[in-house]
Amino acid sequence: MLSKSLFGPLDKKYCDYFYFFSVAGFIVMIMSILFILVFIVRFYKILNSHIMINLIMIVVNSFLLYFSNRLLYTMCMKTL
Repeated sequence: MLSKSLFGPLDKKYCDYFYFFSVAGFIVMIMSILFILVFIVRFYKILNSHIMINLIMIVVNSFLLYFSNRLLYTMCMKTL
């Protein structure tokens, strides 16, 4: 059946996709936190609210990448 092969559930091995991206998201989150700390130490004189909001959004965005893929990986592993 073509519809089952195109739209049916995938094997458990495809859960590794979410695991890989959660690990990558965690690494990106740690790197962005380190980058922000270095940026704040080096350029504390030019910091303003716009720059701080952008720095916070970088961390929030990388955290959401990590957390959403970790959540999807957990859901994938528990359902199969």
